[in-house]
Amino acid sequence: MAETLGLNFIGMVGLSLFFVYWLQRDPVSFLKIQKPNKEQRNYLLSIALFGAIFFILLAILSHLIGGFESQPPISGINDNRTVLFFVLPLLFLIASPSEELLFRGVIQSYIREISSAKTSIAISSFLFSIAHAPIYLLGQPLLAGMISMTVVVSLSILLGLLYEKSESLYVPMFLHSVYNSTIVFVFFLS
Repeated sequence: MAETLGLNFIGMVGLSLFFVYWLQRDPVSFLKIQKPNKEQRNYLLSIALFGAIFFILLAILSHLIGGFESQPPISGINDNRTVLFFVLPLLFLIASPSEELLFRGVIQSYIREISSAKTSIAISSFLFSIAHAPIYLLGQPLLAGMISMTVVVSLSILLGLLYEKSESLYVPMFLHSVYNSTIVFVFFLS
């Protein structure tokens, strides 16, 4: 489990750094790694809070109708509290931010240079959803898998919008981390 998260981190960050180097861009400005100002933070926190509540409720609904029955988001956590408290910080600090680095920081930023904000969000969200499809569709009841994928697509679009509006990678990283950690914790409690 930790090995999978470690490989995920190495792959996402490695691929992101390769593309930034290959594109010959300044990483800080290209990836928008700067803190949002106070006005942006207040606006974005309200959107992020609403979005987090909405997506968490959808994920709980998916779980209640049979989602994650045969394939939890991370296997092996339901029977070991120690593993759970090791995995949650890894998800929060490594897995979710590394995905955002690649999908929002690199892919969305690059497409945004050559196209519109809507197109860059749509393409990065599509790729993000494709990357997550095996987790949510294989080994699940069809309805639960479809609800889960709807949540993933919607969450990805929200993360793309927040990245575009805030001009800061920290915002989608934080929301994604909160979402993933909450999903794992809810699964653990059931």
